[in-house]
Amino acid sequence: MKKNLLFISILLFVFSALVMAQPFEGKNNSRNFDRKGRLIQQLNLTAEQQKKIDDLRFNHQNKMIELKAQLQKNKLEMGKTIKSGNLNKSDYLALVNKNNDLKSAMNTSRAEMFLNIYSLLDDEQKVKFTEMKGFQELRGNKSARKGKCGSGRRMNGKGNFNKSLN
Repeated sequence: MKKNLLFISILLFVFSALVMAQPFEGKNNSRNFDRKGRLIQQLNLTAEQQKKIDDLRFNHQNKMIELKAQLQKNKLEMGKTIKSGNLNKSDYLALVNKNNDLKSAMNTSRAEMFLNIYSLLDDEQKVKFTEMKGFQELRGNKSARKGKCGSGRRMNGKGNFNKSLN
């Protein structure tokens, strides 16, 4: 009896390890594809519009990769500056300002991409585009993403704010 129980336990452990090792094919991994597919389907885009949008998205993604890399390098430099033991106020504030400039450039790039897509659409498509849930930011509805990115500050229970770990 003990051998059977041990065998079943090991089998369950191995099975659960195999299941956990599989890549998750959930919403986050396919989000860009779903958004693009929804865009094409709901707006009834022409082949020419699809090609132009694909080109816009490719250029935008390329730019975002570069900006994100620069942002990561800048954050790394900020950490190095703090750990150096010789923290210079003007140097550190220059790094903070560079961080802010990079984040601003990323936001501007996103807005430009959406506006460039918008300019490719006919009047009927523009109405549908601005009503789509995934593009509510275009209308200034910041609550469309509220709570999904986890980048806000939260109370730690001691009356202090902690940066979210998400």
